[in-house]
Amino acid sequence: MLSGFYDFDISSKWEPYVGLGVGWARNHSEYTRAPNINNPDQTIESDVDNLAYSFQAGARYPFSSEWVGELGYRFINFGEVDSGTFSGGDSVTADHHYSHDIVLGMSYLY
Repeated sequence: MLSGFYDFDISSKWEPYVGLGVGWARNHSEYTRAPNINNPDQTIESDVDNLAYSFQAGARYPFSSEWVGELGYRFINFGEVDSGTFSGGDSVTADHHYSHDIVLGMSYLY
């Protein structure tokens, strides 16, 4: 994923930022179905390629001239997930695969 960030200068030790990203995601899925006791289990696999995008926001705080802490939020949309089609013609799909992340970090500047 290629991301870009903008740091806000608010004349404070806190340094808020926002970011956007765009990239490619390959969602792999594997599903096993047990239709009933008389039929064997059926397993299928599928790969779906999608455009992925993200949004980030947070703030950095310098604890010293070398150490900087960060607290942020990141949302990523990985796109669609699809199981493929079982022998009976049915399938499992999800329109969107999301990730909501809390980012906690520490950086050493040298």
